[in-house]
Formats: sequence, C-alpha cells, structure tokens
Amino acid sequence: MMMNLILRTISNEKKYVLKNTSNNIFKMSQINGYFFSSTTLKNNDDSKKVNIKDLVKEVRAKTGAGIMTCKKALDETNRNVDEAVEIILTKAKSSSDTITRAQNAGKIEFRQNDNSGIIVELTSETDFVSNNEKFKNLIDSISDYALFTLTSLENTNESSLLNRDRLFGKILTNEASSEEKRFFPYSFNLEEFLESDYTNFDSSSIYKTIKEKIAHLKFETGEQIHLRRIGGFLSNNDNTTNNKPIINGYLHGQGRIASLISLSPKSSSTNLSESELQDLQKLAYNLCIHSSAMNPDSLYSNSSKKLPEEDVLESQEYIMDDSKRTIKTILDQNNIVVNGLITYKRGEALQSKEESD
Repeated sequence: MMMNLILRTISNEKKYVLKNTSNNIFKMSQINGYFFSSTTLKNNDDSKKVNIKDLVKEVRAKTGAGIMTCKKALDETNRNVDEAVEIILTKAKSSSDTITRAQNAGKIEFRQNDNSGIIVELTSETDFVSNNEKFKNLIDSISDYALFTLTSLENTNESSLLNRDRLFGKILTNEASSEEKRFFPYSFNLEEFLESDYTNFDSSSIYKTIKEKIAHLKFETGEQIHLRRIGGFLSNNDNTTNNKPIINGYLHGQGRIASLISLSPKSSSTNLSESELQDLQKLAYNLCIHSSAMNPDSLYSNSSKKLPEEDVLESQEYIMDDSKRTIKTILDQNNIVVNGLITYKRGEALQSKEESD
C-alpha cells in the first residue's frame, strides 16, 4: 500500500499524517520519541462526507421531533437514521396518557361529506401549542380519519365504535326524523377509535394509530394533549340524489365553536335541481352560523321539553338577513326540515344528552 508521509512539528510533538492511495487518512503522533496509535480513520473525499445537519433534517422529516431530540438520538445510534427514528417513536409512544394538568386550550374542527358529518375537540394546555401548525395538522388528521371511519362502517347499529346512548355536547334531533331513521346522532367510543388501525386510512403513515400520533406531539411539546370527544351523524339514506340530506357546517373563532346541521326536503319525492341543492347548502351553512350565535336548546317547539321561544330554533328570528323572518318561516318557504344540529364549544362542561334529559 502506497503511503505519502507528511511531517508537522509542534514543540516537542511531531504529528505524522499518512495518506494512502484510497485517500484515507491515518493520524499518528510522536511525543518525546514515542509513537502513539492512530486516532481517526476517515475519508477525505468531500463527496462522501456525511453532514450531521442533513441527518437531523432527515430524522425530523420522519418524526417531526425537535432538532436537539433528533441530534441526541443520532448520537445514541452512531448516526443511524433508522435507529434514531425508532428511538424517538418508542419514547413518544411511552408518553403518559394520564391527564395531570389543566387543559384550557385546544381546537374544534368539523368534516362532512354527502351523507355524514363529524365534529372533533382536541385539547392542550396552552394556546401556544394549539396555535402551532403541528397541532392543526393533528386535528385535521383526526377529523379526516373520523369521517372516513364513520362512513366506512357497514352496520352502525352493531358497531362498538359508536354510541347513541351518551351523546356528549349539544346534539339536537328532530324526533320525527329519528323515528323515520333519516338521522342518527352518535358519539365515538374514543378508546376504540384511538387504538384503531390508522394505516387503513393513510398507508404512508409511520404511526399505526391516532393514539401514537397524539403521543408523539405530547412528547415533542411537553404538554398534555387530549382527544376530548367526537360527535357526528350518519344519515342512512339511499344513494339517489333527491333522497340525500343536505349537510353543512361552520367553524367560528379559529376553532372555538363549531356547528353541523342536516337538512332534508319534507317529501322524499321532491325533485331538486342543482341550483336548488346549492341554495340549500348555503342555507345550511347560514343556519349553522345562526345556531352558533343564538345557541338554541331545541329544534322545534313541539319537543318533549317545554322551553322559552328564544331557546327554540324554529321560533328564533333569522339573523342572517334583515327580513325578520323566523327560522320556521324559512324552513316552510324552502319546504325542508332540520334533521339534526350539533354544536361544540371549546372547553364547555361535558354532560351527556341522557344525563341532561
């Protein structure tokens, strides 16, 4: 093996740098006549150098962890990216599920499609965390997955994931529509939802469950983050255009309040044009804004509960225009009924519907 010898003298220490034809460098030192063994072996080819910043960037991209967390994991694994990722994910999974500190911040989000809708509340300790982009991405993922899960169920009546008996939050139903099986409100069994296989929805995810995704953000932020509730409804109609409900929602105040509503024509044989469907979608949206502001406790005055008119949706004056019409007048003019209305307010006391009845 060919070697090039370079001699550098500093005081009584002589440093020898041996360079072979493979461009590897062997460093040796001679002090007071004694040689010491080589201390490093590295390749001097800049194209083959591994930059720690690039490794940290790669680990961050795969885990979302902070810079120092990634660097520490790389140091522990001799810069092995896969092992560093595994260390971080393992530590994140072990984050405590116990709620030990007050969670006064968070966000509410909603999703809807042609025949279903859900509302999600995710809490944190501070607005600093809940306003973080990663927190928003997390609640978006949960909301998308919750809607996917609800609409994927083949038999909702037999599913242990859904609960119709304990409906947390303000979930108002039209008793007639419920009897006709046109509207079904649910609350999710959170324990089962958190442990369900998230990769069925997102096959590229490094997290197998929503529980793991939440645990990782808890680990990264150092705050308690909690999936507080998921509510929604599934309108069990056939796939004909005229028999589908009109579903829409409204989100107020950057996730402080959300409302979700389901409307249907009074007659299932009503033929609606595309423009009429669009008008009803807009009306559904406006009714959600109205409900978020006016906070009704019942949909109709013929409810089993006797309430003041100002607390009944159909008796309230519509606030979205200057016509001073009541909601009942608007519904009658459009020949539609409200199947159900769900409203969540961030941080409100949780009392199930059955407990409040």
